Amino acid sequence: FFFWKEIFWDLKKSGLYFLKVGQGDSELIQLPYQALILIDAGKNNQLALKEIQKILPFGKKEIEVFILSHPDVDHFGGLLDLIEFYKFKVFIYNGFWPQKENPKNKFEEILKILKSQATKILILKRNDKICFLDYLGKFLWPQKEIKFSDLNNNSLVFKFETKKRSFLFCGDLNQKGQRELVKIEPEVLRSEVLKFPHHGSYNAFEVGFLRKVNPQAVIFEVGRNNPYHFPSKLVLQYLSFLKIKTLRTDKDGTIKFDLN
Repeated sequence: FFFWKEIFWDLKKSGLYFLKVGQGDSELIQLPYQALILIDAGKNNQLALKEIQKILPFGKKEIEVFILSHPDVDHFGGLLDLIEFYKFKVFIYNGFWPQKENPKNKFEEILKILKSQATKILILKRNDKICFLDYLGKFLWPQKEIKFSDLNNNSLVFKFETKKRSFLFCGDLNQKGQRELVKIEPEVLRSEVLKFPHHGSYNAFEVGFLRKVNPQAVIFEVGRNNPYHFPSKLVLQYLSFLKIKTLRTDKDGTIKFDLN
């Protein structure tokens, strides 16, 4: 059964998924010919692995590109589960390490395992790009010359575009980082779908940034009854006032968008 399923798997199948991983971030971009881009991996709680296995065919054992927005454990912890089942061809991150590296984080261990598996590890910044067929991914941040002591503000900001749609992923970029980004890339920010920075934290609520992005839909990746009370009520009220559609993984589960 699985053999024939692999042979007749729809090679044109595509989609973009905001995965339900509890209090953390993880997004899967499925491109034609089973090419995959995974952005972040949630915590070390096997939730990212379980959601990805629901989406991918049984025999798919490679993930072409993994993008780590920044080294917080709720963004990379799930890699410990994933690298046992999938081979990663390319690992992209911003070059920073956790501010409080400890055995529980295991960031160094993850990098060592990836290197042992011959994964290509790249440090990317603003103006770097990923191209595949008619799909384009652009890194808008961080700026090489600007570094913040708060690692959240050094998050990779990644814009993914198809012929008809655009998605903006901002990691945990807070207000200071957003203000700098607006100065540098005001026209490029506009996107149909925004993964709200830092899970909807009030510290990531920057009106000028939201105006430039001008999204039709906003996604919050949050855990149910999370101790941080994300997303912020003020953020939700502002988006409601502007009549911007909001979706959240704690209430809506894994959220899928078509790419065409």
